[in-house]
This record gives sequence, structure tokens and C-alpha cells, in this order.
Amino acid sequence: MLSPGEELSIADLAEAVETMKSGLLAHATGDKMDESVYGKTRKLLLGDSRLHAHLPRFVKTCRTTHEFWGFIELGVGSNEIQRTGGET
Repeated sequence: MLSPGEELSIADLAEAVETMKSGLLAHATGDKMDESVYGKTRKLLLGDSRLHAHLPRFVKTCRTTHEFWGFIELGVGSNEIQRTGGET
């Protein structure tokens, strides 16, 4: 586990982004992302100062996969997903 203020290595950061991406894609298409994996990965991503400003709004605001589902279900996320070319 990282100490406060400690940043992820580039490799670990890339792995965390990929974990979030594949988990949310699975969740959005009918599978489920493990809630603890979502929470831990989200915390790591939000905690990295190099990445924080570049994260999509839903990563910042959706604390659970249930909240993420509500975000995409309402269509709120469709424009954001389109802007990023489908890679969220």
C-alpha cells in the first residue's frame, strides 16, 4: 500500500487504469466489477496528482459501481464516453 503523498510507478498507474477500464466496461455490458476492486482502484487513481485532473468526471463522482451504473443508465456519461473515443 502507498504511503500518503507517494505516487504510483508509471507501470502501476497503467495497470490501475486498465483495471478500471476493463472492470467498468464489463459492468456496463452486463457483467459485474468487484466493488472492493473498484473502490481500491478508484482511490489509487484519485490519489495520484499526475492523473487526478485528467480523470473522467464519473471516476471522481461515482463512489460505487452502483453509482456508476446510475451515471451511464441516465445517459449522462454518453457524451463523455464519446469525447474519449469510448475509452473511459
